[in-house]
Amino acid sequence: MDDALTDAIQRRFDLALHDVSRIEQGDEALVWRVETDQGRRIVHIGPAWRSSEELAWTHRVIRHAAAGAPQAIPPIPAPDGATFVRHYYPRNLLCRKGCLVAVIDWHEAETAPIAGEVAWAAGHDEQLRLLPDRAARFLQAYGVGAPSFPVAVSLMRVWLRENVRYGLALARPGQPADEHHLGLQLRAFVELGRLAA
Repeated sequence: MDDALTDAIQRRFDLALHDVSRIEQGDEALVWRVETDQGRRIVHIGPAWRSSEELAWTHRVIRHAAAGAPQAIPPIPAPDGATFVRHYYPRNLLCRKGCLVAVIDWHEAETAPIAGEVAWAAGHDEQLRLLPDRAARFLQAYGVGAPSFPVAVSLMRVWLRENVRYGLALARPGQPADEHHLGLQLRAFVELGRLAA
């Protein structure tokens, strides 16, 4: 995050930002993890062309979702009521009979056996390091449909390999691959390979 963006966020949201680290580059957004004077936050910057009305609508949706789902992170309001940008755009929301039933980040959606997603969810930290004890507990608690630990490790490597390929495919002149995140993924791939051997 460059100095101008850091200064703008600090002024706009009345936060002091420290220890900024890039964690994602999606098809429409850049995401950083930051430590602030008010605790850890995620800063998610979306495209300039998204309208204020659409953002206001998405923030109403996520505030509603956050009331009943701990995974949903409500937007942080600025003093004037504006909020940080999120992935909760109309195209990502699935509704049934007028009720929100799912949120899908389409740039990461795929058709694949659930075991792969379960394996990836099993246990890693923000630096993509496997947490074996947590992963083993998660897989055991998940129950039916969960892969064994060795299979989960192999599936995590498949996920990492595909994400490295995807990240490199997104790179183009003027917008290079996210070297930091790519490095984390490659390191995790090698570490999991050692574990699987």
